[in-house]
Amino acid sequence: MDQSKLIQKIEELSLNALPAMQTQIYDGWVIRFADGYMKRANSIAPIYLSYENVKKKVLNCEQLYFARNGKAIYKMTPQSKPHNLDSVLEESGYVLEGTTSVQVLNLAETESLNEINVIKYDHLHDHWFHDFCLLSKMNDHDQPILKKMLGNIIQKKCFMLLTDEGGTVTACGLGVLEDEYIGLY
Repeated sequence: MDQSKLIQKIEELSLNALPAMQTQIYDGWVIRFADGYMKRANSIAPIYLSYENVKKKVLNCEQLYFARNGKAIYKMTPQSKPHNLDSVLEESGYVLEGTTSVQVLNLAETESLNEINVIKYDHLHDHWFHDFCLLSKMNDHDQPILKKMLGNIIQKKCFMLLTDEGGTVTACGLGVLEDEYIGLY
C-alpha cells in the first residue's frame, strides 16, 4: 500500500476506534464533537477531497464549534485535503498544539509477548475504566463522556491492564481490531 493510502487508512481506523459523540461530514471533512472531551474525538479531520472554498469552510467550522462553546481543532496529516490547508489555517491564526507519533508494525514479524502480568477484558469493564481514569487523572466531567464513547466502539476490542508482581495496575491499554489492523491505544 502506498504512503498516501496508508495514511488515509490509518486515519479512518483511528476515527472508528474512538467514536465521537456526534459526527458530521462536511465537503470531505469529518467533523467530530465530544462535548469538549479530548482533541482527537473533538476535532476536524480533513481526510477526503474538498471542493468548497477553504477559507469559507474554516469559518463555518469555527461557527459549529463556537455554537457548542468550543474551539475548532484540526487533526492534520501530510494527506490533509486541500493540500494548502495548513497555510490557510496558519493565516487564520491557528498554531500547532501537538504532534502524534503513529507507528506501524507487522505483528507476524514479532515474537510473542509474555502475558503473565496482563488482565484482559473483551468488553468495557468497570475495573479497567476505574484504573484508566485514575492513571490518566481524568476529571469527573469527562468520565461519562469517555465511557459512552468507548461503549460506542463497533469493532472488536479488548481492554488491558498491566500489573506489577504485587498486582498493582501500572498501565492501561485499548486494542481495536478492524480489517487486518489493530490499533493500540
